[in-house]
Formats: sequence, structure tokens, C-alpha cells
Amino acid sequence: MVNQKILNKVYSLIVFDFQTPKQISQRLKIKIGTVYNYITELRKQGKINKDYVSQKPQGCTPKSSLLEEQKNLIRLHAENYSIKVITKSIFYEQQLQKCNAILLDGHNVRLYPKSIIIFSGISFYGTSTADCDRQSTEYWRRFLLKLEKKLHVILIKPYVLNVKRTRAHYAETHNELAEELNKKKEKLYLKGDDGKLWLVVDNSYHLNELECVHPTRSAEDMNLVRNHFQDMRQNPSLPMSELTKLSETLTNYMVTISKSQSELAQILTKLINPEEISEPQEEKPQKVIYIG
Repeated sequence: MVNQKILNKVYSLIVFDFQTPKQISQRLKIKIGTVYNYITELRKQGKINKDYVSQKPQGCTPKSSLLEEQKNLIRLHAENYSIKVITKSIFYEQQLQKCNAILLDGHNVRLYPKSIIIFSGISFYGTSTADCDRQSTEYWRRFLLKLEKKLHVILIKPYVLNVKRTRAHYAETHNELAEELNKKKEKLYLKGDDGKLWLVVDNSYHLNELECVHPTRSAEDMNLVRNHFQDMRQNPSLPMSELTKLSETLTNYMVTISKSQSELAQILTKLINPEEISEPQEEKPQKVIYIG
């Protein structure tokens, strides 16, 4: 009889930790024959295939209904990773000679003599940049373990900083400004003081995204942008178009006032200019005529 609890553990160790039957046997302290029995059961249930790969996609993209219910989610995507190979094998050298590019789980992986470059093909959705980063870290840890087994190399080692993320884009979905610009079919490209592009409007997957793309500070930029828009959402005011009209009206009004003040000053100057005002003349004494 199948123990469902152990079956779930075996499934988790295969799919998420990429453990071999022997490693699972040692970890769960059960016979390797029993492990194979559970693997057979998982195949019968359609949870894994013959290569021990999950039949259920492990994607991080939420359903469209979730995106509609939870608007303004953050989408982390377009990640690039540069990884220094700690230990490589003869198999890896042979793989390099055959082909230095492979496609694994939707990611483009480039192989070099001393390093590996990964171009991500997956997105992570969350309520904040930190939430997206947490999902990303968990996913890539499992992926690198899988890549180690496939290429017969060591990529992860405690206290060794050999994995570096070289690019990451953070986008706020269903952003109001992005929606307005996309309706008008207008583009937005903003560059920072360093001359590098940092903010764009994108409509990938029809999500109306306001996207931070700076090479080194995209997460920090998104936090600032998101805080600004969250403040506007929590403290609703006039729409942007109405604010623009109001600003123009106020500007014209101020110009009119300025002209009026200038004209008034000229009039007052003429009225009170001491050079144009004559001294009061003393009245000459009139001759008094006496009768009598």
C-alpha cells in the first residue's frame, strides 16, 4: 500500500531538489527498491515522466484571472546570470566541443570554459520587489542543482560568491500611466543622469506595464515608482489630464495677474513720482480795501 506522505516527499525531492533515487533512499532512510516503487506510482499518476521531470509545469506566471483580481502586481523578468564554474568534468569539456548553447526549461544557457551565462525565460509575480526576489532565489537554486547534474559540474558551494545576476527588469502591471499612454499609442523612454535607460512603458502580454530597466538599480527604482503610485491610489485626486488642464489655467491666470501688476505699478509710479509733482506755491497776500 502506498504511503501518501512518503509519496509526496519523493515527488518533492525529485521535482524540486533533483535528487537521485539513491539520494532519496539515504535521505528518507528507505530501501532503494521502495523508492523505485514510489517513482513508478508517480508515473502512473502522471506526475512525472520517464526522465523524472514533472508533468505539471512549474511556471511562475499567474493565471489571467489572478492578474485581474490583483492588479498592480510586480513582474520580475529578463534576468541574466553569470556563473563561475567551480568544478568541471570531462563530460563538460566534451559538451563544449559539441555545442556551447543549450535550451533548458525555457532558458538559454551559454557554456564557456570557465563560466556559464543564463538568459532567463521566466517571470515571477509578487506584491513587491522583495516578494519577486524571494521566488526568484528559490527557483534558481533548484534550477542550478538541476544544471549541475545535467552538465556534471559544481556551480553552488557554501561561502563562495560565484553567481552574479547581471540584469533584471521589474514592471508594475496594469499601471495607470502605462494604460493611458498605450491607449494613445505613445512611448515613454526615460534616461537617468548616467545616460542609461531606466524607465519605459511596455505592453508585454497586454499587461500595461511601467517597467524599470536600469542595469544596476532597477529594484530600487521600482520601489520609488511604486511608492509614488500607491500614494496616488490611496489618496485619490484629479486625473492626470485634469491636473494638466488645471495647471495650464493657473499658469495663464498667473501671467494675467503679472501683467496687471506691471501695469498698475506703472500707473502708481506716474502718480507718486516726486519729480513730476510741483512744489505747492505760497499764496500772495491780497490787498484789503477798506471802505469807510
